Amino acid sequence: MGCAPPNSGTCRTPQGGGGRGACDHEDPPARAAQVEASVVGRNCRIGRGAHLRGAYLLDGVAVGASAWVLGALVANGARVGDGAIVSPGAMLSFNARALAPRLAATPRARAPDPVVTS
Repeated sequence: MGCAPPNSGTCRTPQGGGGRGACDHEDPPARAAQVEASVVGRNCRIGRGAHLRGAYLLDGVAVGASAWVLGALVANGARVGDGAIVSPGAMLSFNARALAPRLAATPRARAPDPVVTS
């Protein structure tokens, strides 16, 4: 039986004949956070793939996965959600939340009212 595409996470090929489930393929490495020219306070949590550039994180800040904090000040206890973007010059207050933008569903076009002729 063949294997799923490399790095797909669904490999089914046992290796070594022992059926232990080992695979020829490797899982992709976790995307590390990138921290450049930033100050990070105590007890902060930074998610995978997050980007901090010129940021100031005070104590107890949590930055979610794939979030961007660019030249901003994030106060104690604030939370930056997964995929959120904090723009340069912004300041998140104490215990504030920054969430990722959500795409609104486009409303369905309404069919025109039927024309009734008598």
